[in-house]
Amino acid sequence: MRPRQRGEHSSERRRFPRMEPALRPRAGERVIAIIGAGASGTLAAVHLLRLSRASVVLIDPRRPGPGVAYSTGNSRHLLNAPASAMSALTGEPDDFLLWCRSRGVAAEPGAFLARGLYGIYLRQLLARFAGRRLHVVRAQVQSIAEPLHGGIAIALSDSSQVHADAAILALGSAPPAPLPGVPPVPPHALLSDPWAPGALVAAARDARSVTILGTGLTAVDCALSIADASPLATITAISRSGVLPRAHLPEGNEARALDLGAGSSLQEILDAVGLAVSERPPALREVIDGLRPCTQELWQGLCTEERRRFHSELRSCWEVHRHRLAPPVAQRIGELRAGGRLTVRAGAVAGVSAGRGSLARVALADGSLLESELVINATGPGPLRSWANPLLTRLLRSGRLSEDELGIGLATSAEGALLDHAGVPSTRLFTLGPARRGELLESTAVPEIRRQADALAQLLCREGDSCARSGRAHMLEQA
Repeated sequence: MRPRQRGEHSSERRRFPRMEPALRPRAGERVIAIIGAGASGTLAAVHLLRLSRASVVLIDPRRPGPGVAYSTGNSRHLLNAPASAMSALTGEPDDFLLWCRSRGVAAEPGAFLARGLYGIYLRQLLARFAGRRLHVVRAQVQSIAEPLHGGIAIALSDSSQVHADAAILALGSAPPAPLPGVPPVPPHALLSDPWAPGALVAAARDARSVTILGTGLTAVDCALSIADASPLATITAISRSGVLPRAHLPEGNEARALDLGAGSSLQEILDAVGLAVSERPPALREVIDGLRPCTQELWQGLCTEERRRFHSELRSCWEVHRHRLAPPVAQRIGELRAGGRLTVRAGAVAGVSAGRGSLARVALADGSLLESELVINATGPGPLRSWANPLLTRLLRSGRLSEDELGIGLATSAEGALLDHAGVPSTRLFTLGPARRGELLESTAVPEIRRQADALAQLLCREGDSCARSGRAHMLEQA
């Protein structure tokens, strides 16, 4: 990857015009606000700018584009999908590959590239489509109101206001759920959010012993970062299953489609998977790849109790085989385990407390104890109710939003409209990405979010055409 040239970021920043008090969209032009400028918000903005004539206001205190997932500067943090699957544009499957090659990156379709590189791609893609219709607001959203005259009013932390026709909540993934039974622990010995900027490397730099709670993709990222930051550190990763994500299959392995329809019960799906695996073991990853095109349809055909059963009993196994490691990452993790630097074990965490001296102590349900200089919470996104997001809390308490039936995301219509406490879809508020993971099992990977962004842009585009025909004009202003 070529080094960044001096002034590159400032040049890109100039392509994203900030809102001006005098800005007035043309008559009939809609204003769509996107709250959150990470990967989900960026994909939503790009598709709106491609498909509609609306003005797009992208609101986030952070710079737009990479978000948390693709801001990492660690070159060992790789995409969990090959480059051929990572185009951000619907209908242009080679866009990411072509962009890489234009930068001198030798990217083959099956290559697993650095996540930081993908973050640059997202930011430059947004700049490519920005024009004069994208307006970036670097502020926090305080509240959303729906005035009687229509539209929505978004109050910001800088005391300004954005008026829009509709808003998309692109909030990204929820932080890890709070750990059970955490009495006072030395602040330096507990890292509650490994993705807080700079926190992981700073915390791990001097640690000789580290306990990671979780064995999923986030835990793997943590282990890689710790191993680089502190060459003498020993690492223990622990979860209920004690199983790390599987590695991607070598190229040439074909997905195995199953004869399943939208009305299939959970048991019928499990029986079909079991039969396919028994016929040609080991083939579970191939079968899961074969399910991917119809996963959403199958999930939406399950009743609430079947979804709950899957979430409580089967989700961990699914994620181990579905959300996989890039082969170079799997190789590095194997080296750490073989060298005795990384130990993976099964166990249920009963609580975290202060240990001897400056150590933290992890108590397991079987009565055993682990003491280490640093404990990292890498358990993955917590339930919606544990997310301390003031805007989300206000909207939920007001009844304008509601939890999905599993309590892990927001309730939405099939098109992504947010449902209120009575189950009525909003005509103004929408969402996409991880917030829909209870309604859509696959809702965190770029290919799925790209499809959601495209569908949402088309929906808002159709509504915009309808509004234009009625002669409505709206105003974007800063109070």
